[in-house]
Amino acid sequence: MNLSDRALRLAFLGMGHDPEDIIDYIAEWSSVIVSLVLGIAMAMFIGKFLGAWMAPIAGVGVYAIGVAFGNYAFLRRHAKR
Repeated sequence: MNLSDRALRLAFLGMGHDPEDIIDYIAEWSSVIVSLVLGIAMAMFIGKFLGAWMAPIAGVGVYAIGVAFGNYAFLRRHAKR
């Protein structure tokens, strides 16, 4: 095992997979994080202008749409395998 393989395993908690798997791992987690941030921002925005009772609904909805879009955009090519 060379130094770059060790660095990748350390960075990705022992994953010893292909570079494609590591890219998918990054894509999945970045999609979740971006969706979470957008969901929180939308909940705050809706809560301020429309009412506190609509904030959780808007936040969860935007989060779900963001994760679904990220899944479709980054991982749709794996469904064909």
